[in-house]
Amino acid sequence: MLGWALLLSPQKGYLNQLLRLLPFFAGDTGPLDIFSYGGLIFVSVTGWATLLAIFLVPAFRNMDAALEESARMCGASPGRTVVRILVPLLRPAILAAFILSLTRLLSSFETEVFLGTSSGIYVLTNKIYERMVQIFPPDFRTGMTMAVMLLVITFGLVLVNWRFLGKRDYTTVTGRGYSARPMALGKLRWVAFGFVVLFFVITVVLPALMLIQVSFIRFIGLNVFDPASYTLDNWRRMLTLRVNRLALTNSLVMSIVATTLGMILYSLVSYVVTRSRYKGRRLLDLAAWVPWAVPSLVLGLGILWAVLLSPLAVLYGTLTVMILAHIVRGFPFGTQIMGSSMIQISRELEEAARVHNASWTSTFRRIWLPLVKNGFLAGWVIQFTVSFSDLATVAFLYGAKSTVLPTLFLSQWSNGRLEEAAVAALMMTVVVLAVVVLVRRLVQGNVPTTTVA
Repeated sequence: MLGWALLLSPQKGYLNQLLRLLPFFAGDTGPLDIFSYGGLIFVSVTGWATLLAIFLVPAFRNMDAALEESARMCGASPGRTVVRILVPLLRPAILAAFILSLTRLLSSFETEVFLGTSSGIYVLTNKIYERMVQIFPPDFRTGMTMAVMLLVITFGLVLVNWRFLGKRDYTTVTGRGYSARPMALGKLRWVAFGFVVLFFVITVVLPALMLIQVSFIRFIGLNVFDPASYTLDNWRRMLTLRVNRLALTNSLVMSIVATTLGMILYSLVSYVVTRSRYKGRRLLDLAAWVPWAVPSLVLGLGILWAVLLSPLAVLYGTLTVMILAHIVRGFPFGTQIMGSSMIQISRELEEAARVHNASWTSTFRRIWLPLVKNGFLAGWVIQFTVSFSDLATVAFLYGAKSTVLPTLFLSQWSNGRLEEAAVAALMMTVVVLAVVVLVRRLVQGNVPTTTVA
């Protein structure tokens, strides 16, 4: 958000300053405004597109190439194969991604507060924040009423999800061998490649370059072409101050522990919802969506009250309660990505294991986990990324010894130290990218191509 604010601020944004040099854009403000409805939509879409793509990848990898080959042998064109074969079988993952993104954007907080409130744009989340935090005395009644509205909307979306999926069979992984091979795009591969490169440049490279430039400048507004305007002091302060090093360490510990424990728990819950005959599994599935129906700020505040009003009050301000908050917050995404992977796997594999006297734990460990490994790792990467950069969930929960990089970023933003805030944002970006690359290297070449009972 800071990178986009520096690029697309109507008056001082670097990109708008360049556009104002053109005759038809001359004026006091540029044509692009990040502090607008269009700006908020743009940041939200670009911010979640990559995570949703990671969400859908495991479902595509579990598609048996024999299904596409059978369609082609029957004379179906590649487009017809996609529409009639791939899309219907991928409906659980696509619908889950759609509903997840819709509920997440309905309860989004950071983008709306940083970019919307200053320009008078209010949605449910920043209006709740205003009612409960920014006015005195706090209007908890109105704030909680709006939070309940989000709950009702989310429950309605879950019912839509159940209605569309019904009792149809979406199994693609069975006891016989299967292979997952990429589809040849022909000449369209250059179109796809160009789109990916353009998306990467616009959503990653431009904001990152902006943050890098600001992180080395003495003060925003100085001549960017003057070498004397640049300094290493911003980085030196961020890397030498004890509180900054503590924030980085806390962020890593909190995110890794919360993500790992969370994904194990989400896998078990998804198994119960998608594969068991437990009568309360639908209620469990509905409950798993609740954390995203509640704005992160309200969820964090609720966890704070629950801790302070219980014998667990000693945990206030510790990493433990922040880890708990992130595990609760990640339930919708974690359970849905694991559920969309599990629903593609035939029951006959589990039945074959039971015929050979395998226990449930052995079956889950030796059959289920290897088959849903792609989904597990994709979920782990997504959850780590979200946990590492999430501010709203921990805004009320951190203490002096449990500060993390997002809270440090908020402090610098609020105090007008945007140069140091840019350093904090870059540190978060670098750590997330390093973790993603490390995970990909660890699993590279280990994607299974065949499966037998």
